[in-house]
Amino acid sequence: MAHDIKMMMDLKISAVRRIMDTAENTALSHQNEKEDLYFSYYSAKDMREPDDPIPTPAPRELDDMGEPHIFVPPKEIVLTPKAEFFNTPVNLSVSSVHVPLNVFDRAKEVIKSIQWSENLDQIFRDNYKNDPTLSWQFYGSSTGFMRQFPAAKWKAKPVDLYDCRLRSWYMEAATSPKDIIILLDSSGSMKGQRLDVAKKVVNTILDTLGTNDFVNVFTFGKTVEPAVKCFEETLVQANLGNIRELMEGVDSITIGNIANFTAALTKAFEVLELFRTEQRGAQCNQAIMIVSDGAPFAYEEV
Repeated sequence: MAHDIKMMMDLKISAVRRIMDTAENTALSHQNEKEDLYFSYYSAKDMREPDDPIPTPAPRELDDMGEPHIFVPPKEIVLTPKAEFFNTPVNLSVSSVHVPLNVFDRAKEVIKSIQWSENLDQIFRDNYKNDPTLSWQFYGSSTGFMRQFPAAKWKAKPVDLYDCRLRSWYMEAATSPKDIIILLDSSGSMKGQRLDVAKKVVNTILDTLGTNDFVNVFTFGKTVEPAVKCFEETLVQANLGNIRELMEGVDSITIGNIANFTAALTKAFEVLELFRTEQRGAQCNQAIMIVSDGAPFAYEEV
């Protein structure tokens, strides 16, 4: 049984590597090509089946009259329910593209990447032919769009807020596991808007972490304190529950006294060293992030 599972996983890994290798080589070979702003692709959110009417351009606002308007009608596609895809109507010949709401699909870098990544369709088909047990195949771009095989309509109601770059599988593939200690300055100089901005920065950092990461937040003024008391001098897995606790702890901090950077950095290095020597945490990269309105010295001796 173990041998069968290994063979199955090897097939899946080989499929991913073929997609990766083809994407890298194709992107490199097309980097000097000019983008086609009128390139037509299968949009997952705007698919037209044979019986659907051909859409027309939406009326333009007066404020937009001075801007070039690009309208490309959606390509016609035939979708057929397939049992292996939970009876979802799909097309096994091509992939479809999902573009987030906050990304303009006709921007030069975006449409250029959509254009060259269409070459992945052949790899998607070959992978599925070699291993019919494969489910969905994806390619997520740093420009925001995601290519999905087989092609299918995107279902997200009432508002589509999906962005592949914010999904854990994308972030964990783009970054290696890490131990992170965030030092948040809680001295008297961090009052008002500075503290609000600092809290927002910390929360944004926490949002980028995945379950393979380990983290803790310490506030420092005259003394160094954990943002969440029960986490004390340790690192916790960056799962949803722990991240929520850290965010709530950061939101409730108070300011006062002067910032003791030496004590804060010493504490951070001690915790990271403990986890490194005891082979706990991510056992990969380690980093200290300081969120402050400024430090008086470089503290190289620490």
